[in-house]
Amino acid sequence: MAGEPANSSLDLSHLTEAEQSKILQVLQRDLDLRLLDEGRVRILQETETDQRRLRSLSGAWFTEERNKRHHTWSGSALVHATLRCKRTKNRGLLICSPAGARIVPLTGFCGCCYSNGSASGKAVRW
Repeated sequence: MAGEPANSSLDLSHLTEAEQSKILQVLQRDLDLRLLDEGRVRILQETETDQRRLRSLSGAWFTEERNKRHHTWSGSALVHATLRCKRTKNRGLLICSPAGARIVPLTGFCGCCYSNGSASGKAVRW
């Protein structure tokens, strides 16, 4: 899968509600840690004058490499969007249950869930 965009949905329908709840707790913890890290990086950007050192300390080099390989989707964003965007069949069309919108075949998500999941690598509160 390296080199392919990670924009197709995962099949998590086999998970129970309890398992999905646990996964969502882990994703929430991941979001909290990302927000803390963004604060750390913001402070670094204000204090560090050497751009090469800032790139190394902030992890920007890793984000750039990850985005080359996986575009803007992180693994947690893909799992969260998949759990959030529940699919139901309605007249042969796939419909997202929470948003009530039609699922776009290209992305595998409705427009609402897709836009929430692809936030240019920044943490988003869903």
